[in-house]
Amino acid sequence: MSFEDVRDVRTAIDVLGRQLVASDFSVATFKDEAEALLHLDRRLSEFKTLIVLDNMESILPDADGNAPLGVEDFGKFAALFSRLKNAGASLLFTTRERLPAPFDAGRNHRYLGQLSPADALRLIAGVRRQEGLEEPPLNLEDLEKAYGVLASRLNYHARACALLARTIPADADTLTLLDADLTQLMADLERKHPGERENSLFASLELSLRRLPPAMREVVDALAVYHGGADVATWAMVAECEPQAAHDAGFALIHVGLAEYAYDKFPYYFKIDPSLPAYLAARTAPELLDARRLRWVEGMAALSGFLYQQIFQNRQLATDSCLLSEANLLAMLAALAHSASLEQLINEAGRIEELFSNLGRPQVVLFAQNIREKAAQQVGGWSHAQFIHQGATVDRLLEQGNWNAAYPLAQQVLAECERAGAQAYPGAEYDWAVAHWRFGNVLSRGGRLEQALPFFENAERRFDTLAEAGNTSAARIASVCLAEMGNCFLDLGRYDAAATQYEKSIVLSEKQNDARQVAAVKGQIASIRMYQKKYPEALRLLHEAKVTFGQYREPSMVATAWHQIGIVHQRAGNYPAAENAYRDSLAIKIREKDKAGEASSLNQLGNLYDDNMGRVEDAVQVYERAVGIYTELKDLRCESLVRNNLAQCLLQLRRPTEARTQLLRVIECDSNFGHATQPWIAWNTFCNLETSEGNPSAATAARQKAMLAYAAYRKDGGGSQSNRFNLVVATAQVLQADEVGELLLQFEGALLQELPVSVKALLRALIALLRGQRDPALADDPELHYMDAVDLKLMFFGAGE
Repeated sequence: MSFEDVRDVRTAIDVLGRQLVASDFSVATFKDEAEALLHLDRRLSEFKTLIVLDNMESILPDADGNAPLGVEDFGKFAALFSRLKNAGASLLFTTRERLPAPFDAGRNHRYLGQLSPADALRLIAGVRRQEGLEEPPLNLEDLEKAYGVLASRLNYHARACALLARTIPADADTLTLLDADLTQLMADLERKHPGERENSLFASLELSLRRLPPAMREVVDALAVYHGGADVATWAMVAECEPQAAHDAGFALIHVGLAEYAYDKFPYYFKIDPSLPAYLAARTAPELLDARRLRWVEGMAALSGFLYQQIFQNRQLATDSCLLSEANLLAMLAALAHSASLEQLINEAGRIEELFSNLGRPQVVLFAQNIREKAAQQVGGWSHAQFIHQGATVDRLLEQGNWNAAYPLAQQVLAECERAGAQAYPGAEYDWAVAHWRFGNVLSRGGRLEQALPFFENAERRFDTLAEAGNTSAARIASVCLAEMGNCFLDLGRYDAAATQYEKSIVLSEKQNDARQVAAVKGQIASIRMYQKKYPEALRLLHEAKVTFGQYREPSMVATAWHQIGIVHQRAGNYPAAENAYRDSLAIKIREKDKAGEASSLNQLGNLYDDNMGRVEDAVQVYERAVGIYTELKDLRCESLVRNNLAQCLLQLRRPTEARTQLLRVIECDSNFGHATQPWIAWNTFCNLETSEGNPSAATAARQKAMLAYAAYRKDGGGSQSNRFNLVVATAQVLQADEVGELLLQFEGALLQELPVSVKALLRALIALLRGQRDPALADDPELHYMDAVDLKLMFFGAGE
């Protein structure tokens, strides 16, 4: 196992399990990691096993005890390695650095940087007791409450914890304020103990800096305004030097133990010793420090703009760089809050929100959102700043699944753009086009597909006009609008129309050399081919897309491609291949810490187990895991959908009480949305529950609610969700052409076959229509599936109730 891609214990368990236990092993299907480890223990006790643990330097703390970016605490890995060894495995480590005990072949070599959280807490408590400051509690839980913030902020660094423990206030409630005070505390220590390595974090820094060439010191001094790390591009801007000089200075810092090369592609990022900026700032003239800080803010704003563009060009580059630059970007935003115009502040805050919205950093998004909202309160009439603010609010509401709140706000934004006109301010015409696209997106997310189409079409036309005038960004979004129209047609079952829009999108994207967008659209065309039962072509397109996303280093999109490949295999009846594809997708999502994606794959596995493989108990298990994740994420929409699936399985297992509990929660979740959560499905499951419990009147009432909800969705432009809708459409077409004979014979022949009761009921109604009957009561047959009953009324009788 290589730790180049494995960054936490959970992923390590998953990778080992897939190799040692079974190819379909997944840590996500167990209650917790402890349960998953039991299966590894059992397997290792049965066979002599050599486990090669490669690239250990990727997860080791550096010389100062700082864990690599995104890597779980090494203590947890150490616990896993010890457990593997105790279970009978032989461990072979490969690393460019010495391992900590007990994994260094008895040579007793270990780094004295990062302590375990527990040891750091005990160290802080011991220092304070020794200094006579207070008598800290011995309980670890209480120690965490008292000193956890400080220990974490210091990265559990032994010397930093020992030195700063003497300076913290006795009132533990004020510890949350220390995040902004650590620089001052470090400087205070140096002032009290100048040059004393035992009492100052700065003394050792100067010894290392002295090893740098004198000409390089000025470049390094510019790091005084940075937070935890620096990219070469902005560093060179702040230092007013050539990028190569900053690049060379970064590697020189690595050689003296004050930096780590964190990224091998543009913008070339170096993580730096956390105390280095504070040390340099204390030795820089105030006027020079202010000038560098102004250039740093300008550079960070330019970086955020560059990263925003990369969302659409190289998403993995944007993701990696955002996570590396997080502290700098947030500090830049905080600085702008005191110096920038309201419009610039709102623009930057909205951009930060967009950059981090899908990176699992909700606290970062909230930080930027709060700044944006405070600034927006001071903005007067309609302007670009107000447009950015209101649009970002719509996006956040959609991310939270709050469609009911997003819909009227998106509608209001569009109305404001129309009222102000295309010349209201520079860029107003572009904003107007975006408002059409955003409102179409809200409508489609809410299931109002027919209503969404004209807004996407209007947006595409406006962006196309702007693109002809030279706006390259407009050209890209025009392609996205075409793809969104294709998605609407696809969900409406209008495959030819969908394919037409997708092909237009591909042509436009190819003109812009946007291979990523081409790959994404190919994935959607694959869905068309799947619905047309052209499975080999669908799989070919998805594998091509998967390769492209792999080349762009976008594991999340590779995972999405695997997920879609699983759906195609499932539709084609190749269930083992479908399961393998879902688990391949799941493994990537676990590694990438994509909790929402993990839950999605678990839900799809549950559907496969329940619908196709007869593994209802397994389906319940993975559904419960998915429900737990969606509940944790507070995603009510997806929680509702999965709980309904779970309820259906519980009914099959004759556990009606548990099913009822799940359904009541589904109804509660659905009350927050319109059509987006498909409430008709839950009411139909309720109908099945009441039927199984011998409550016919309650079952009838639930069926009626399902029909009303589904009819409202269909009337609002939603496509039919019935797998038999093609029969209804075919009937309407031959009636219009007055050529009913052949279809009538087919239906009459099908009626003689062994078919589900609901299918036979639909055939009876369609045969009656083909024979000339037009009685609306044809759709009232209780044996009809509720969706078919609604579709019949809408298609032939003009009512859906």
